[in-house]
Amino acid sequence: MDISSKRKKWKIRHDRKSMMLKVHFKEKRREDFRLGRSRYTPSFLSEPQGSTNYHFLKAPDNFSLVSNENEVLAFIDEINSYYQKKEPVFINMDTVSTLGNGAILLLLANMILFREKGINFNGSKPNNITLRQELETSGFFRHLYKTGKDGMNYTVGTPLSKIYTHAQKEVDTEAADRIIEVASETVWGEKRRCTGVQRTLIELMHNTNNHAGSKKGEKHWWISSNRDQKNQVATISFMDFGMGIFDSLNNKHPGDLFYGWKDLFSKFFPWADSSDKIMKLILEGELHKTCTGKSYRGKGLPGIYSAYKKGKLGKLIIISNRVYADIGNDDFHLMNGNLHGTFISCEINNTIFNLPWV
Repeated sequence: MDISSKRKKWKIRHDRKSMMLKVHFKEKRREDFRLGRSRYTPSFLSEPQGSTNYHFLKAPDNFSLVSNENEVLAFIDEINSYYQKKEPVFINMDTVSTLGNGAILLLLANMILFREKGINFNGSKPNNITLRQELETSGFFRHLYKTGKDGMNYTVGTPLSKIYTHAQKEVDTEAADRIIEVASETVWGEKRRCTGVQRTLIELMHNTNNHAGSKKGEKHWWISSNRDQKNQVATISFMDFGMGIFDSLNNKHPGDLFYGWKDLFSKFFPWADSSDKIMKLILEGELHKTCTGKSYRGKGLPGIYSAYKKGKLGKLIIISNRVYADIGNDDFHLMNGNLHGTFISCEINNTIFNLPWV
């Protein structure tokens, strides 16, 4: 056999092997994408690798802002303390048995803060198979290792994912519609309009855009939806990382309608001597009425409270600064920690007011 024949046979074998490797590579890429894995970096390692000097932080087993607010806020404060020092952290999620939307939003927001500053942020997946699969299919881990910076929008998963999260700075009515559209199919088996939920989300986006930061459009808002097919319930959570309700009020400047609100409020409601008691009065519109002399309905927190009272929102939780409010159970109390921003969670269930989609 001459040399040219040998080369031809070698080339045929080489090309065949290369083609098989390419096919395998593409199949692996598709599988990684489906499971939310990164090809290039292990998704939440079982233990950190390399020379990075991580600080190990154990996530609460009940990682839910709604049902374990004090422990979760203490944990997030600890993460933030290392961010301020520009030191990397490794989040141990091995024993997490409950994972709420609020905790996911807090974790995502902190993850992005670390990434945009070039600080390493890593961790382990939950041992709980269900939670692990939910996070993997949501695209959570894929997003963790996404390269580059996006100062405006973040999207984790799709509206069809069990857990879907979207973040932006501008008002996005389409994002609200997409979330409600898919959530309504979970509850009623068809698309339905939930006017109270839609109005609430748009109002919260506007509020974040206009008031959460020191200037307009400075802060992100985050929306996350979690769909429970078995119980036909969808939970939608909204969070902004601005000053929060009470810090915002306390930072009003002379000339603002609410400047000096605390002194004026104490004259009319001397018994409301703590933020948790004041929160209920804010929801009922009494703060606006006291400071402006006009009733306030339809917008802001009083509008959200009114929508709940009219049956347009399901279970409603509001957390801001040091106040926790479970509206349905009339549970208003102070927390040990401070949420720097505002978190609002509501349910879409088959009891709330709804209309045909078209």
